[in-house]
Amino acid sequence: MEKVRFSEKNWAKILAFCLCCLFIFLSATCVIAIAKCVDLGLYDENPPGFAESDLCQVQVANNLMELSSILSVESPENLNNWSPSEAFTYVVRNSSGAVVADTTNANSTVVFSDYTVYSSSLDQDGKAQIAYTIDGCVQIPVPAGSSYYASYLLFNFLQDSCRALIWFFLLMVLADIVLFSFLIYSAGHVAGKPRPTLQGLNRCPLDLYLLLTVLLVLLLLSLTSEYLYYQSVAVSLLTVALDLAICVPLFLGLCITLSARIKAGGMWKNTVIYRFCALIIRLILRFFKSLPVVWKTVVTYLLFMLLNLICLIITVNGAPLAFMLICLVDMAVFAVLVLLSLQLRRIKNAVHALADGDLSYTVETENLLWDFRDIADDINRVNVGMSKAVDARLRSERFKTELITNVSHDLKTPLTSIVSYVDLLKKTGITDPDACAYIDVLDRQSAKLKKLTEDLVEASKASSGVINVNKTQLNVTELLSQSVAEYADRFEKARITPVLTTGNADRTVEADGRLLWRVFDNLLQNICKYAMPGTRAYIDVTADGAKTGIAFKNISADALNITSEELMERFVRGDQSRHTEGSGLGLSIARSLTELQGGTFELQVDGDLFKAIVTI
Repeated sequence: MEKVRFSEKNWAKILAFCLCCLFIFLSATCVIAIAKCVDLGLYDENPPGFAESDLCQVQVANNLMELSSILSVESPENLNNWSPSEAFTYVVRNSSGAVVADTTNANSTVVFSDYTVYSSSLDQDGKAQIAYTIDGCVQIPVPAGSSYYASYLLFNFLQDSCRALIWFFLLMVLADIVLFSFLIYSAGHVAGKPRPTLQGLNRCPLDLYLLLTVLLVLLLLSLTSEYLYYQSVAVSLLTVALDLAICVPLFLGLCITLSARIKAGGMWKNTVIYRFCALIIRLILRFFKSLPVVWKTVVTYLLFMLLNLICLIITVNGAPLAFMLICLVDMAVFAVLVLLSLQLRRIKNAVHALADGDLSYTVETENLLWDFRDIADDINRVNVGMSKAVDARLRSERFKTELITNVSHDLKTPLTSIVSYVDLLKKTGITDPDACAYIDVLDRQSAKLKKLTEDLVEASKASSGVINVNKTQLNVTELLSQSVAEYADRFEKARITPVLTTGNADRTVEADGRLLWRVFDNLLQNICKYAMPGTRAYIDVTADGAKTGIAFKNISADALNITSEELMERFVRGDQSRHTEGSGLGLSIARSLTELQGGTFELQVDGDLFKAIVTI
């Protein structure tokens, strides 16, 4: 079982995320606290006390304003029942400096002195008369339960821990860096997956994730900003801490998902905007591809003209950059036309290669556009299909050739024994007429089978090309005359009259005399077997430049209701009743031997007229 790495364990990621959020929150809190300590002057050489801090002075100032509003309309005797806070004390003096009210004690510390309150009555000059002066004080230490007590505790805490806050902040920052690095490194890693994988919220579209995060943060800040305006310092700090507690996990989660998406790849593809744009482009391309080639050309040209027209209108209206834009568009169109021409040339080369018989040639479809790619795919499929068909045909031909060769060799051994024993029977002196007749039948049929076996072996060798060809300069007229002369007796027996036309001059060809004589022998033998008795057989030698043609023409004894292509196949005979001698291999052997010498062999059938043409 494969060991799961620590960075792939979910519990480790969750624990690191929670601790990182906590430490970031504590770091931010330390920053706020340190900033407040600086504002209070706690890092100065002579730090102030609570009474000198704005934590205390703001509240004392508020109490003084309340007190002054009362004294401006009422007498000091009415202040006995007014007590805004146990920690707030005051001394009130009248215009002559006499104390008219005093709530101070031994713990009272003056915060504001000689705070002037003007009377609501006017003097002879129309000015407000000074009625009272007030000294605002606060009790140090502040009594518990007082409205000043929370600020007093906060000040004391900041005063006692202002130095430690710096070290604590540095420790939290170090821990944040370690945990944040681990979270970024482990983002996207899943147990059992070799590559980073997106799961859970990481699969949410990125732009949607960002939008929801920003909206949530803005909503939170808008709500708390209005609430902070009406609250005390302590409550405001708690509200800021709450904001941090919500915003920090959101920010940390955003960093983690960005890291996972970057590692997994395709970050921008996993967005709603990208999917929408891709859908629109895909629909446009699908519509464009569905158009015929002519309409594609028309639409493309119309779009090009429209763009040029727009740029021209902008140019006329005085935008000089539009001219440059037109030039860029025209250059882009020119580049596209060149690209299309190159792709067309690539397809044209493939078609030429296919026409020349190169079935291994394939078209590179990479970077081909639309219809060109479809045409290239079709050409490649044609190549593959033709290659398969040719391979199948070659395998079939090779199999038939091997089958014929193997069967012929297997027949030779028992056939040799049969011929030998028939010859021995003929020499035993048997006098029984019936036995002699049987021996003659065996002799005749074994000779026929021997001839068929030899033809099979020769046909297989000729078609497979294993026969050695030794070309020499050969007088074809002389060779043909000798061949016809050797068949004189057989022509006379078949009642066929040969007519040989060789012309005035002898023709010399480059061929193998042995193989060419075998071709003539098969064709003359074919005439003796299948020509109509009492007719003529014409054998003509013609010259066409460097080529020499030998034509064998005769009238068939049977109706030739078969094509010349079928006659060229093995074991096919013009005599479909097969009552005459022959194996149907003579023409196939003659063609193969002719082609081995670089010549051509052609058959023509016109009614009962049979014509074979050998060209060397």
